Amino acid sequence: HRIRSIVLIIHGTEDDVIDVSHGFALYNRIHMQHQTEPLWVDGAGHNDIEVKN
Repeated sequence: HRIRSIVLIIHGTEDDVIDVSHGFALYNRIHMQHQTEPLWVDGAGHNDIEVKN
């Protein structure tokens, strides 16, 4: 049996460790095959998403 679950992608728009373009690319690659919810956090960096949100 295959387990199906929603994929949640969370990425800060100001991430200077892993550029937000990687989050966009991941979303664009998988959203057609899997139910995917993106959350782009404006102004958040790599480790401060909970502070910015």
